[in-house]
Amino acid sequence: DAGTQNLVRIELIFPAGVWHQSSLLLASTANAMLNEGTSKHTSEEIAEKIDYYGAFLEIECGKDLAYISLYTLNKHLENTLPVLEEIVKNSIYPESEFNTYLQNRKQRFIVNNEKVGFVASKKFNEMLFGNDHPYGHNITSNDFDLLKREDVIDFYDRFYKLSTCRIIASGKITDDLIGLL
Repeated sequence: DAGTQNLVRIELIFPAGVWHQSSLLLASTANAMLNEGTSKHTSEEIAEKIDYYGAFLEIECGKDLAYISLYTLNKHLENTLPVLEEIVKNSIYPESEFNTYLQNRKQRFIVNNEKVGFVASKKFNEMLFGNDHPYGHNITSNDFDLLKREDVIDFYDRFYKLSTCRIIASGKITDDLIGLL
């Protein structure tokens, strides 16, 4: 509980990072696509709901953990927190969104592979950890073609459980916020 602005950050942390994946790209894809559609709303509807209230979702995947953060005004928490809950509990990874995501990500990967800093970082991790270690294995453009939507859904079902979720709330913490959480 800090600050004077009526603003809050709700961060959900799951043990769903690269370390936990059984094949390449599973963890990052499962995490990145959480807000691409649920059983109730499309990605556009989710984005509209978040944007309407001036809120912001930040989704990232690390080596060990996956993070989903919601930044919102306290007065809109009652409307934005259910959206966060929905994407964590009911993501469906629509096939068209999945295919588009993979195509775009593969294109970015190909472009990044032309950048010295990107290649050096990949090689550093490979040399430090070894190519067989989850932290050191480098993906190739072919790995994007091998990723299956069903595997991503299975990863989501196994690792995005509320029983393993840690929640960190920061900003202006109120009793209402604690009640909603």
